[in-house]
Amino acid sequence: MDQYTHPFLAAGSHTEPWNIAGYVFVAAGVGLLAYVGVTKAAGRYRDWRDKEPDDQLLAREFGAALADPENTRLLRIAATLDPYVVEIETDTVLIRLAGIDAPAPAGPWTADEADDRVRSAARERLADADAASRHPFIAIGTRGQTLVFIDPTQSPGAISVEGDQDAVTRLVEVLQRQSDALGHAVRFAAGSAQGAQWRWTLSADGELDTGVLGVLVQTAQLPMALASRDAPAAPPAAARPDSSDAAQRPDATKAKAGTAARPGSPTAASPAAASSTAAASTAAAPTDGSQLPASQRPTVNLLDRLETARPNQPRPDATPAAAQPSPSSKALLVAQAEPQHDRDAVSAADPAAGTNTDLD
Repeated sequence: MDQYTHPFLAAGSHTEPWNIAGYVFVAAGVGLLAYVGVTKAAGRYRDWRDKEPDDQLLAREFGAALADPENTRLLRIAATLDPYVVEIETDTVLIRLAGIDAPAPAGPWTADEADDRVRSAARERLADADAASRHPFIAIGTRGQTLVFIDPTQSPGAISVEGDQDAVTRLVEVLQRQSDALGHAVRFAAGSAQGAQWRWTLSADGELDTGVLGVLVQTAQLPMALASRDAPAAPPAAARPDSSDAAQRPDATKAKAGTAARPGSPTAASPAAASSTAAASTAAAPTDGSQLPASQRPTVNLLDRLETARPNQPRPDATPAAAQPSPSSKALLVAQAEPQHDRDAVSAADPAAGTNTDLD
């Protein structure tokens, strides 16, 4: 028996035509599915790459740009063409016009090749351009380093924003506050609104899709940027009291507050100033003089106590004391004072007492 007549060998050696066609269809289906999957993945990557900015403005940088008078002037220049979107880039200003019969570009503005309703102009070419007295635009966010503004008055009805309830509510409040500040009667609604023609969608990461307006912006930094712009300016440095000098020069502060100027020193400007300084130091010092250093204790008090310790030598101008101190007060007072100052003071009042060995 040859191999073709054996039932098992014959079944394995021959392939029917319909089996071959089935293999082809299966392979084609797998290839098609792989192609579709790769195509979708590539499209998602392109969308992410186009949406992801190179570097996003920080809140303080966004606020400083909103407060820049030059950007305000550019908005007033764009207002002369009545656009519904204004994008201020680093070197270029881009506007989007509504309607199908947009006027021909003139002056520094040039039309986009794909859409003539999109106009752009270099910032340096707008230095001498005509500007309106005011502009109707409000900030809605950023795209990379670009500031994006819209004119809400061109909406045919209310503007609705859909997305997370809390995030949408905060964004709507910010947009409504800007619109009211400019005197617009446009209403921003959180969620769907009846009659709204501009329907926006806010994603979880703060990206705002403006729908028919055709722009995607990042709104996460908008509330803080507006708060930074509207914050009152800090007073100049010259108007604030400078406490650093007083902290770095404590000796000068102490000299002004507690000591009188000596004759010939720079602080002794005049007799009147010296008198006022001495009076202030006397009022601030303790009344008994016990807490002052020995070099600053009043000499008159020392002589008075020495005279009261020697009742046999009364002074004509001395007033009677209420209570006579003990004789040991003289030795105690001399021990607390510096020897040279007390010796000079006693010698000036009583030459015989100045040479007494007790004072040494």
